[in-house]
Amino acid sequence: MVATISTEELAILMPLHTVKFGLLEDAEDWHEWDDNVKAHLIVHQLKSHIETSHPPPSTDGPAWRRDDAKAQRFIIDACSVDVQTETNIRTSSTAKDAYDKLKTFFIDHAEKMRADYLNDLFLELLGLTPKSSRSPQCFMRRFRSVHAQLAKDKDMAFSERQAIQLFFKAVGGSHDDWAMSAMSAVDEGLMSTIDELTESFLYSECQTEERAA
Repeated sequence: MVATISTEELAILMPLHTVKFGLLEDAEDWHEWDDNVKAHLIVHQLKSHIETSHPPPSTDGPAWRRDDAKAQRFIIDACSVDVQTETNIRTSSTAKDAYDKLKTFFIDHAEKMRADYLNDLFLELLGLTPKSSRSPQCFMRRFRSVHAQLAKDKDMAFSERQAIQLFFKAVGGSHDDWAMSAMSAVDEGLMSTIDELTESFLYSECQTEERAA
């Protein structure tokens, strides 16, 4: 059986300046990188340096500053050259200053990426139609998938009612008989979720195909 070693155990065995793990290169790396950096700083008793920019009153000032420079150098070296340039961390005054610059940059960037992704999903949902898909089944699966991703994001506040309205719009005038019947069912409370609506649509499509066969 191959022995495994944790990040914390590895940190104990290796001097801080020799520790190697994936460089921070973009927003997707942030959380794993952050965990790795904190684990090594904790083991080397340097984590407090990303929590405060000033030595505690009971601490020897020069020694604290030497440790802070060590932590700062470790953080900077754990970033790609592009990240060092984009975040300007090489000009940081303390380890906390360097860490805070990275955290702000990547969390803000991650939020923007998430917002752009959700917006792209919403635009895709607006453009989905049965005709734009290979089959009614493909249309239904993709509509459900996109809706589920939008619905679980609290910032989108994307309600089931909105999804139902968009579904009727997507189906358009090519399924008038089904749409009229489904709208009545929704108004009467017989269907209240997008899953129920899409199942009804798919059943209708299967029935149509059977009659045409």
